Amino acid sequence: MNAYCIVGMGGVGSLLAYYIHRATGRPPVAVVRRRRQAINLLAGLRLYGLIDAHVPIEPYEGSPPRRCRLSFIAVKAYDAAAAVEAASGFSDMVAVASNGWGGYERAVELGLDAAAIVVESGVSSMEAGLARVAGIGRLIVGSRGEAGDAALEAFEILRRGGAPAVMTGDIEAWRWLKAAANTAINLITSILGSRNGIVVENPGAWRLASKATSEVGLVASMLGYRLPEDPVGYTRLVALQTYDNESSTLQDLKRCRRSEAPYIAGRVVEDARRLGVGAPTVEALYLLFQALYTLRCGSMERLNPTADN
Repeated sequence: MNAYCIVGMGGVGSLLAYYIHRATGRPPVAVVRRRRQAINLLAGLRLYGLIDAHVPIEPYEGSPPRRCRLSFIAVKAYDAAAAVEAASGFSDMVAVASNGWGGYERAVELGLDAAAIVVESGVSSMEAGLARVAGIGRLIVGSRGEAGDAALEAFEILRRGGAPAVMTGDIEAWRWLKAAANTAINLITSILGSRNGIVVENPGAWRLASKATSEVGLVASMLGYRLPEDPVGYTRLVALQTYDNESSTLQDLKRCRRSEAPYIAGRVVEDARRLGVGAPTVEALYLLFQALYTLRCGSMERLNPTADN
């Protein structure tokens, strides 16, 4: 029997594993890069916080020994395209749940039956096999144009697993909406060194977030996307849903790890310049984040290295 697989077992991958196991009653196959991670996952996955559960996992380093019916791509934005390419060798279909752009686009280029998933939950991987769920939100599933088998099956599996899953016929607009929230929340929380709730708690932070998300919304509209919800209200919703969560960008800054910021906020700034509309708040926040990263970590090369790490 073909398996449901997850490529990447960070916070998002851990949440997907929980829903897939609840839907199928079988351990999801986890595809990870490091042997130690695979060994730790042999004992299963523990989730705590808003979800308290133990999930059995079938882990493999690299490619699994059997074919995957549907692989959920849950790696960081900078690894998503490469993960899709690898998964194309052992998967019938892929569903890309990474933030930003790159992974889903690569799947489309390869001609795969592919879906994209926008994840609103706040989940942090504490270590291999342990994840903290600080916020539960919707999982919006869709594809470009008419929904294919990947989108339909990903939605059905998540729904059966108890996820607040939503099917959309306009996934690109949802991806831009999520990028608006990510840009504001991740940059502001990283600069302030605080959890997501600071964005709605602190008046100054909220004014910055409102301006930044409005700018992202303008860029999206110039590109022809009609956002499904007001970006300012949506950002407030996501910040409240993930109130106690520490954004992945803040976690990366603390540990001087490679960040998704260039693939989300950086992309917004580039598109704004190209379109001639400007995104001054986003650009200022992004420049401040870059300066802070350099000050803390000593090099911009770690933020966005020329070669994959």
